[in-house]
Amino acid sequence: MKNLFLQWGNPIVFAMIAFLLFLPFSTSYALINTKYFSLNGDINTYYQYYTVSGIEARESPHTFHFKVNPYIDIAGITLDIETDIDYYLSAAPQFILPSFNQFSIEPSWSWGGLQFMDFYPYMSDLILNGIALRGTALQLHPGAFNFYLLGGEVKQDSSAYYDRRIYGLQIGAGPLNLNILKGRDQYDEIPEGEDTLAITPEENLIIGLQLGFHLLGLDWAGEAAVSGYTRNLASDKIDMGDFDFLSGIFPVRTSSYVDAAYSVSLSKTAPFGSFSASMDYIGPGYTSLGLYSTINDTWDSKFSINLYPIQMLSLSSAYTQTRDNLYNNLMETTFYRNFSTYLSVAPSPYFSNTFYYYFYRTDNDAEVDSSIIDNGTHSFSVSPYFYFRTNTINHGLSLSYTLQRTKDKNPVSPYTSSANSITAYYSTQFSSVFSTNLGFTWTSSETEEYDLRSTSYSAGMNYDAFNGVFPVSLSASYNPSNQGDLFYSSLSPTLRITGADAIEFDVDLSIFSDAPADSSNYTEFTAQVSYTRSF
Repeated sequence: MKNLFLQWGNPIVFAMIAFLLFLPFSTSYALINTKYFSLNGDINTYYQYYTVSGIEARESPHTFHFKVNPYIDIAGITLDIETDIDYYLSAAPQFILPSFNQFSIEPSWSWGGLQFMDFYPYMSDLILNGIALRGTALQLHPGAFNFYLLGGEVKQDSSAYYDRRIYGLQIGAGPLNLNILKGRDQYDEIPEGEDTLAITPEENLIIGLQLGFHLLGLDWAGEAAVSGYTRNLASDKIDMGDFDFLSGIFPVRTSSYVDAAYSVSLSKTAPFGSFSASMDYIGPGYTSLGLYSTINDTWDSKFSINLYPIQMLSLSSAYTQTRDNLYNNLMETTFYRNFSTYLSVAPSPYFSNTFYYYFYRTDNDAEVDSSIIDNGTHSFSVSPYFYFRTNTINHGLSLSYTLQRTKDKNPVSPYTSSANSITAYYSTQFSSVFSTNLGFTWTSSETEEYDLRSTSYSAGMNYDAFNGVFPVSLSASYNPSNQGDLFYSSLSPTLRITGADAIEFDVDLSIFSDAPADSSNYTEFTAQVSYTRSF
């Protein structure tokens, strides 16, 4: 692969260089500022070099990143134009290290906005959320009215088999919204000579309704959605008779399913605290191609409460329960339960203490011993903090003790383990520009087969040299164990040229030695330089 910096004829590279050469002539305030038009923003670019010996490389040897965010205001209309370009330069095949280049333009105004190219649309947690789309969207929200129209191609890794297109519409007023989403893989027919596809093309249509209101002193929110999902567009169509006119929107095939999902939540905020509760159900056939992932056939319930009756005391507790495999108990229903509580006591500015307890339990109703799941974990920690001052030096001492017990009651392979951990962290602030810290951690892990103990030591300092123009951060840690000794160090100086310009350096070194016979010694080195400019 050619080095990016030698490709001077590349128009993208030329634009980057021209932009970097032009920016130093700008000032720290808006590049252009008139009565009807203003231009400002920021850029960031960095280069990273990586090398390792003794083990297989975990990163590319060269990485280049360029990002620019100009903000244009035209007579009250704001345009947020964002570009993000990443190049991973290495000899690795492209399917291993795909390009993550992004370019987006998102103008907005008081009652609406547009999105072009690469963006992350959101309609609801059950329908469209968490995926990157390359396309266009229009949002209008004058007063209580809401209108959102979008369409484009899902940006997937280069390993994706099909191009997937998504179209969505959201329309509503106040707390009531109607959501419609259509997703379809671009597929025409089975390749000649093939009867089946290893990865089948899919199609999806979802209609959902969102509602929020205030009743009985509580804030309520709910969402319900119906999903039509075809998991193989190569499967045969089904004649729908009088309803066949719907085939233009969503053709029903032998691999099509219809199912529903809903979510209900309520919350309350008071001067002494708050609480919330929710319940979510996702049917076994419910799927949305607008979500990064869909875990269906589940029922979740959550409850949390936060209390702070007096200034020195706060208490938080939460409980969550999840059930899966609900449909006819096909693979045994599994329960996941966890409970946590957190108590903080701060009787003075010089001392505070926190207590934390966590319990996690998983079990099912399997009839075969080897399939039985019945395990639980208890974890308890206490973390006192002390603050004191001697002359002009501020001191902070943070201590923590954690105890964890895990037990698996599976009849075929029962398992028990315990772990203890002690952590101490001491920091000193000598002045407004210089501080240091020391850390120590001891961990003991025991099972029926082994007993492992390890320690870790760390130290660091921060110094704002030349009145903050050249801040430097240095840290190091050493962790010896019977699995090998790990030494890690990091040096991070920054040069603040002006209030708008900064050059940051970062050098990391890891050395793993005294490895056992089934492992390898290695030395890993990373160096990075970045430039940030505000204009």
